[in-house]
Amino acid sequence: DALVVIPVDESNAVLAVADGLGGQRLGSMASMTATNKLMQSIAANKDSDLLRGAIHDAAPNFAKVTPDHLDLPTPCDGWDLLTLLIHAYSRLDLSARAARNEAVDDFAQVEIDHVGDDPAGAFERLTASVLTAWDATDDLETPRVTPMGPMPPAGILLFGAQDIFVHAWDVATTVGATPELSDEMIEVFTRTHRESIDETMRAMFFADAVPVPHDASALDQLVAFLGRRPSATAPESMTHAAAG
Repeated sequence: DALVVIPVDESNAVLAVADGLGGQRLGSMASMTATNKLMQSIAANKDSDLLRGAIHDAAPNFAKVTPDHLDLPTPCDGWDLLTLLIHAYSRLDLSARAARNEAVDDFAQVEIDHVGDDPAGAFERLTASVLTAWDATDDLETPRVTPMGPMPPAGILLFGAQDIFVHAWDVATTVGATPELSDEMIEVFTRTHRESIDETMRAMFFADAVPVPHDASALDQLVAFLGRRPSATAPESMTHAAAG
């Protein structure tokens, strides 16, 4: 038999017991496989909720974008807002295709101009598509083919949630608006980013962390950790090295 307690959140957990066929070796293997699959499924469902929460927080920030903003420089070095939106929207498209188990082995397959002449409407359309796609799939275990190699659904969902959340800050900052991001999601993504970003990932996707005062807000500390310069310390040029 196998017994496992699977955390769901800070105050809830699932107790799973799998019958191992009276101690038989193959039965033991089967019970361990069953509990491992259940753990993977629960993890993926949690990250699906995380993506939904990130999109909910990001929405009012992306809603502020108009076609007149698209040539503005962003906090991401060398990117105007159109380039940033093409990047962010392509990651939403990539996630939706992964949910449908469509193989995407090259970013060029999704890095197209989804923005058009309605950048805010494109956000609504793509976020609805990605959430619908994940809600419709019952396969939250099979690794998907991505440009970064095979990835489990939980990893794709977490990557997508982190990406759209930080780009919401980029977008609001670019158009001169105060970022509208909840304290709850800021806390969650501070934890997930600090847990997931090692030296290799930082070299691939992020600039070096930017120093901030010890009493900086939680949001300023998060974006600084991700290589952005918080508004309180940002130079007028708004140009610093921060990858997607």
